[in-house]
Amino acid sequence: MTRIILTLCEGPHDVAFLYRILKTEGYQSFNKKLQEFPTPIADLLIEEVKLADVEELKIDQVKNRLLPREVLHKTDTYILFYAIGGDSKAELRKSLVDSIYALIPQNENEISPLSDDTDLSVIYFFDADNQGVEARIKQINSEIISVLGDIADPFENNGEKKKIKGLNLGGFVFSTNEGKGKLEDILIPMMKESNEKIFEDAAIFLENADPERQKELKLIDEDGTLKETRGKKVKYDIQKSLVGVVGQLQRSGSSNVVAIRFTDYVSLDKIRKDQNCSQIITFFKLFEQ
Repeated sequence: MTRIILTLCEGPHDVAFLYRILKTEGYQSFNKKLQEFPTPIADLLIEEVKLADVEELKIDQVKNRLLPREVLHKTDTYILFYAIGGDSKAELRKSLVDSIYALIPQNENEISPLSDDTDLSVIYFFDADNQGVEARIKQINSEIISVLGDIADPFENNGEKKKIKGLNLGGFVFSTNEGKGKLEDILIPMMKESNEKIFEDAAIFLENADPERQKELKLIDEDGTLKETRGKKVKYDIQKSLVGVVGQLQRSGSSNVVAIRFTDYVSLDKIRKDQNCSQIITFFKLFEQ
């Protein structure tokens, strides 16, 4: 049985963390041309490209929509990771799920483009944020209903798997024990373990942050004269900055994605001992069966 699991994440940091966890379970990177992928996956990816109205997509949408950010495989299981975005990208997620659902015949008269030994899954990963786990699960249900129509047995708990109208579906929400939070609330305690001094010093350095300078610096044209001005939006997140700073001690010039994927702050031993990682591994194993 060939199992294809499309994993819809909010951002590349989520993908990097899941990538790191699943590597400890024997998964390997699958970096090949589309035409070199096994036939079911190649067909799915090529079909997704064909279905997209590329002329109507923005550059970032093309990058996020058309191809997965990472692909892992183990024996006959292939996991495709997409970094689609958060709440504002709901329509993009729905469109991708719709294109996958369209491959599954809904009555005996339809001919499936998939072989009988191909199993399709779509799973969602979200941060709980301040909304909480329950609200995110309701959001997952809402997005699924918008594509598949009414479902008799919606998701109620975190980390569930259900087969709905021929498609395996699941949802996992990153959270603390209080039911809120985000990926970094799970990641940073892991990274900090046995590296307390490094993280304490990095936190002290970040105290130098000037709130006014966190506003984006822009160039504007005023009557033919270029001037600098500050925007109103602040894109500063101290937790993300902390990951970035400590990452520089091992990977100069690297992004947070690289720090999560390759530095020794997240080790095999830590992943195996961490309760959150164990829950994530258990969740993925539901789709390997």
